Amino acid sequence: MRKLFIIIFILPAIIYAQNGIAVYDIKLAEDNFYFTGKLYFGETISTFVSKQNNSKNWNIKKKESGGEYAFERVYTDTIGHTITSGIKSSMLEVRDFCEAGKPILYQDKVTHHWKLYKEVKIIANYKCHKATTNFRGRKYVAWYTTDIPVNFGPWKFKGLPGLILEVTDKSKEVLIQLTNLSLNVKKNNVKSKNGEENQVVYSNFVLCLEESWKKSLQATKAKFAKLQAKHPNLEIELETVQKRVVTELSITE
Repeated sequence: MRKLFIIIFILPAIIYAQNGIAVYDIKLAEDNFYFTGKLYFGETISTFVSKQNNSKNWNIKKKESGGEYAFERVYTDTIGHTITSGIKSSMLEVRDFCEAGKPILYQDKVTHHWKLYKEVKIIANYKCHKATTNFRGRKYVAWYTTDIPVNFGPWKFKGLPGLILEVTDKSKEVLIQLTNLSLNVKKNNVKSKNGEENQVVYSNFVLCLEESWKKSLQATKAKFAKLQAKHPNLEIELETVQKRVVTELSITE
């Protein structure tokens, strides 16, 4: 009877520990700054939330060590950018923006073909194993822990035999690092949509991002041209990229 009592006592604790909130610093290729991302996960479903803000036009400006300023404009709202994933489906439900005040919802089929390695390292006191995958034009290295046996991770990463704690791409343009982890969270009241989203297919969302970027670039050029005309003797140099920087270099897997 004593041995049976111990088994009954331990099993619920293992299942209970499969619920939690993982907090990450995340910087995608198109970002100039790190943002906070939170992964709310259970045994069968997860939601990753980032870039929440009260402003629809979130303008971030920071002075760098060299004295120059870095700027980024984020279209968002109080719900933020969300990615919801289920354990039984390769389809992600993604909430994102390509214009201010106009949230978009799209379904994204994602299947990672992970390669597992024996290499290990410690992250936040968890023993983590190495895995790699090629995803939409980039090569990624991920570190996951089987101590938390869920197959979820930050952003669009999932499908490993443990929670993903860290992801980087080969060029170090995509950086995702765990900063905090809370287990045994019974209930997560995260909101991933509010009914105002315009539902589109993924390829149309990419086109919308491209058009929005072109409009922003033209508006910036027009402002500098106006400033130059107003001050003809003032030397003004505008450095612009001619191609939008993106994390997903292709729309296929």
